[in-house]
Amino acid sequence: MRTNESHVFLFISCIIIGILISLNIDLKKDGKNNFLNASQYQDAYNERSKLYNEISDLQKQYNRYNSKFLKYNSSEKNKYEIVAEIESELKENKTKLGMEDVEGEGIVITINDAVDQYNATGNEDYLVHFYDLIFLINDLKNSGAEAISVNGQRVIDGTYDYCGGSNINLNGVKIVAPFYISVIGNKEVIKQYMLMNENYLKYLMIVRKISAEIKVEEELKIDAYIGTKKYKYAKLKINK
Repeated sequence: MRTNESHVFLFISCIIIGILISLNIDLKKDGKNNFLNASQYQDAYNERSKLYNEISDLQKQYNRYNSKFLKYNSSEKNKYEIVAEIESELKENKTKLGMEDVEGEGIVITINDAVDQYNATGNEDYLVHFYDLIFLINDLKNSGAEAISVNGQRVIDGTYDYCGGSNINLNGVKIVAPFYISVIGNKEVIKQYMLMNENYLKYLMIVRKISAEIKVEEELKIDAYIGTKKYKYAKLKINK
């Protein structure tokens, strides 16, 4: 009798186990596998890499701020160190914005109107215009220039040039030819870059006969931008 009961129990157990296995298989079947083509896979991979980089940057930023916070709260003495660090960072940022005097190796480019050709033809292509300076400044930035000034006027983001007849206005100051473009950066790299046939300086020299000279300087000083930089439309984003 007990043997029969055991057989019945074993039989019912097998049925239950079978049902559970079946349910498990069915549940797995409900999970949908999405297959990506090569382009989708590449996009997903790039997105993942981007997110990893953002997370890494945020982690570094968090560690930096947290370290400052901990130092600030550790002792009275460290408060002064933190203040000094903040002042150092502020000065560094002002330097990047062009609000501080800087010095270092670089080059000075002197460009001037092709006076003889202009007097003979009256063709204004032989004169240096505001857009010529803009193209030259863009090339200099692409070459790795770290600081630029034109006739003593510091070039910063938001600097506007325009032609005002026989002169060019830069930072609200009227400047006239010849133009002395001072540049701090790797002097040899910048010089070679500016003299490449594809760049604008060579076009001015060859096609428009503009006078141009490059002088390498071991030590060059560029004064800070004088004035205040204000935004009319851009506002600081506040994270909510």
